[in-house]
Amino acid sequence: MIVSGIKSIIDLINKKTQERIETILKRAEEYKASKLNAAMEESKQVQADIIAETKRETDTIIKRYEASALLKAKQDILKVKNDLIVKVLEDALKQATDKTKQKDFESTLSRYIVDAGIALKDPDLEILVPEGYTLTVDLKAIAKEIEKETGVKTKLSVADEKVDASAGVIVRAKDGTKWIDNTLEARYSRLEASLRDMIASVLFSEENE
Repeated sequence: MIVSGIKSIIDLINKKTQERIETILKRAEEYKASKLNAAMEESKQVQADIIAETKRETDTIIKRYEASALLKAKQDILKVKNDLIVKVLEDALKQATDKTKQKDFESTLSRYIVDAGIALKDPDLEILVPEGYTLTVDLKAIAKEIEKETGVKTKLSVADEKVDASAGVIVRAKDGTKWIDNTLEARYSRLEASLRDMIASVLFSEENE
């Protein structure tokens, strides 16, 4: 009888112990599963953050490349346009230089001298010509034309000093206080900006339509 009671108590203890072990194991598995799920969720979030950051970096690199490529393309286009304008200007300068060697260029020189004389409005003017050039225009006739426009009796003479230019003249007051440079190079320099605009409008007008 006593032995039977002790056995019952032992069996009860074993049962309770087993139940306790199973509960502990179950809770351990639940905890393990919970931690695993949390770790997986965290891993997914980390992956999502990495993907988003990578996409942002990639978009930034692409935009930077596109901007750089666009700038380079614009620079290339501007260079091509400038090269075309320079070529046209060089051709125009060459044509102008060739005209200075023709006989009728004397009439152009006369006009340059008259225009300068009217602008200077000085009674004693001298003309500077390039080295090796002989001025053959009628200075007396030109002086009278200047007088007619200004009302100032004008004297014209050719200076001994030479001008560093390929063609054209400089007209100045004898005292050197004022002058007008109508050499080919000076006229070209003054007109270059407007010539560039005119050439660009002709060459590239369709782009602005």
